[in-house]
Amino acid sequence: MKFTLYHAEAQDVFGLCKYTSTYRGNIAGKDAWTEADRVYRWKKEGAMHDDFMASVRQFAASAGCSQIVAVPGHTPKPSRLQTVFGEAIKRTEEGQPRKYHHTREVDEPPERFDLTDAPTGGKVLLVDDICTSGGSLEYFAALLSARGCDVVKFALGVNRKLDPHPIGEIDPRTPQAPTIGPVSASQAPPPAPLSNADRQARFVARRNTITELPPVRDPDRRRRAEADLIEWGVTYCTASPDSFGLLARSPSERMRGYPRDLQAALASGGLIHVVLPRGSGKTTWAKIALLYALATGRSRYAVAFAASSSLAAAILADVWNVIRFSVPFCEDYPEISHPVNFCEGMPQRFQSNRYKPPASLENPDPEPVPTRIQKTSNLLRLPVIPGAPSSGATLRALGAGAAARGLVQGSERPSLILCDDLQTRKTATSPDSTDKLEAWIAGDVEGLAGSSLIPIIQTSTPIVHGDLSERFSDPERHPEWRNIKYRFVLSPPTASALWDEYDSRFLAALRHEDFTFADATDFYRKHRDEMDAGAEVYDPDNYDPRLELSGYQHARDLRLRMGDAAFRAEYQLETIAEASLVSISPRLVASRLTASPRLSMPPGTSRALAFLDVNIVAGISYTVTAFGRGGVAAVIDYGRFHGRGKRLVPENATERETRQIVAAALDRVLSALYALRLPTADGKTERVSAVGVDCGYLSDVVHRVCSLYRRKGYANTHGVKGYANAYYSQTGKNVLARGRGIDFRTMDGNQFYAQDSDVWKEMTQRAFLGEPLQNGSLSLFGTDPEVHADYARELCAETLADKATSARGVDFYKWTLKGENHYLDSTSGTFALAGWFRLLDLDATPRKPTSPGEPATVADAPPPRKPRPVRRRIVRRFWDA
Repeated sequence: MKFTLYHAEAQDVFGLCKYTSTYRGNIAGKDAWTEADRVYRWKKEGAMHDDFMASVRQFAASAGCSQIVAVPGHTPKPSRLQTVFGEAIKRTEEGQPRKYHHTREVDEPPERFDLTDAPTGGKVLLVDDICTSGGSLEYFAALLSARGCDVVKFALGVNRKLDPHPIGEIDPRTPQAPTIGPVSASQAPPPAPLSNADRQARFVARRNTITELPPVRDPDRRRRAEADLIEWGVTYCTASPDSFGLLARSPSERMRGYPRDLQAALASGGLIHVVLPRGSGKTTWAKIALLYALATGRSRYAVAFAASSSLAAAILADVWNVIRFSVPFCEDYPEISHPVNFCEGMPQRFQSNRYKPPASLENPDPEPVPTRIQKTSNLLRLPVIPGAPSSGATLRALGAGAAARGLVQGSERPSLILCDDLQTRKTATSPDSTDKLEAWIAGDVEGLAGSSLIPIIQTSTPIVHGDLSERFSDPERHPEWRNIKYRFVLSPPTASALWDEYDSRFLAALRHEDFTFADATDFYRKHRDEMDAGAEVYDPDNYDPRLELSGYQHARDLRLRMGDAAFRAEYQLETIAEASLVSISPRLVASRLTASPRLSMPPGTSRALAFLDVNIVAGISYTVTAFGRGGVAAVIDYGRFHGRGKRLVPENATERETRQIVAAALDRVLSALYALRLPTADGKTERVSAVGVDCGYLSDVVHRVCSLYRRKGYANTHGVKGYANAYYSQTGKNVLARGRGIDFRTMDGNQFYAQDSDVWKEMTQRAFLGEPLQNGSLSLFGTDPEVHADYARELCAETLADKATSARGVDFYKWTLKGENHYLDSTSGTFALAGWFRLLDLDATPRKPTSPGEPATVADAPPPRKPRPVRRRIVRRFWDA
């Protein structure tokens, strides 16, 4: 087998084969080997070993070289070439492999090599297995040249990119020149070939093992930064053209108060609530504080909560990007960044990544340890590096309301908790959602600390009155939290007249779609000295220099764009309570108590009415209200029938199944209500006199159930349909009898009540303003206000924001809905029935029938009697309908 001799003049390298970097395997036979395949098979398997070595010696003899020196590998162990030609150049330390990085210069210090056995003169043949760029041959040729050697560079394979050209042939079977080099080395047998699995395992282990960490670039800079969170953030988290960062600029003097509070909380622990305007950097500095605590060893396990899981994942992603792409951080924290970047940020390589600690007297040959790096959307674990303060530190990021109980790693509990801006506008405007978030923070989040006093930092910006931010800012409601507030505008300017002129110019530009606002800015530029007098803002550098001149001008522009209410809430941290014509609150409603037991008639009441609100999700909500002379009213029972699950009707139920479930639920609730025996103050008992059922949904089912109960003997069981005041009218031909805000109608053969919902909801809410059991008042059973928290919240879920009368005398009501209001609907339904039976009139005279089609009233209804039996055939038809 002859070899073609090549020469690459660009690198002055001789070689036996023209090599390509891509091996395309599956060689059919020896005769089909290409030049590249020969080198690959020799390097990996030792194939054609004798032919290769004989050719090298023949070339050395022809070139007049007195010694052959093999290029060492990147490990201290001898390479395949060194097993043949000896270790004239010995490697003493592990080096970085240049595989796939041949364009990188060889910059290894000479101290990593032992040249004791290297020649000190003469002509030397320097041999490498594959010459890809010529860098290694040039580096070791320079080392030998410094020792007085005349070096000839030679490789078994010369990469085709070096453009080698043939200059002759070498036949290893021809008579050879005398053997050159150590005889013992030339007689050493080639190493046994490795299997593919062993070679792959060796390659993966060698590629993923970190033998040493780069030194800290600037220890003094790191030491100074770790003493101050602000300097740490500015040093390592400021963005630049060649470095990733979280800060666009250094914070102003007033803005430094927030990070100082964060650092104090990290040192002392406790519950801190920081209220900040929008855009003030609360989330940015929260991310910096998380990484600062983990990198410096101040926290081993941190948990960050955000308004949603996606926002929490964004916090974790920014922390990860600082670790990977912040140049100052990578320079000063190699124990964190180097293992991550060594794996090129690839999670697939994290599992096999290992770090070999430095040798010591106690352990001269330490075993590599897994770094155990983890990176998912909600979990980040820093590398395990023995001796590093950040070794194995963990950051977990979750959305608000997530399962926080049990966030324990073995015996380690969270040592730092951050709740960053947990509310959205949707949750802030929903009292029910705000209640759940408040209970979740007070119970689940605060309980994560266990018995330890750890820092729990909550940042927020108020959105509406009574939201989560305002609740935790109330020292009476949450005295355990220390509140810190920073407003956007600290003091207003004194030149109010000039600013009024500025406002008019700004709004004029806005109306004409001139979004540069040049006229207003020019006016401000001319009178700036006067207009700035007395004005102070939290962040003077927070403005757009393309359009604005100062921080206060930016604040003024924000107020004009957003409106005064939104600006005061989100920048001045002052929310305005929504105007309401009926000033009630859940706390007020729950405080109106009669001290009477549940399901008993309070003193002064004589009749009990019930109303059912139908909802296929929430269930059947019912309220039983007792009425007496003078308009006295008291809720003696309320509740909700859910059926067997959280929903009354399953999501995948068919229309037939929905009707059957609703009918069965109504039947169960009605039978329970009519079976009640309500004790009175004089020792007697009363029954529920009438029951109304909301028939706005599945009206045919409601009418059939009510008809069935009327046939059983409960004559005052009817459907009730509600109308808004603007659409309520008693002039239709189907109206059989009229009352105040309620009438009795017939349609499609069904008789039912129609009520003015707006009137009765307003009357119901206003009734809670009176003292319990007084004329015109409404109160609740029992003595404990906490029992009625859910009921009170639903009764106040609708707020009467405005009320007006049109030119034709029709009242218009404007309601604001903030959550579920089923108990308000059921309670106002009992008031509508009471209005029909005149139980709310001062004389309390029961209503008499005025037409044959009108239903029997309380006075005319027969006394309760045992319901007559119903034929089973009718029941079967009813349920199948």
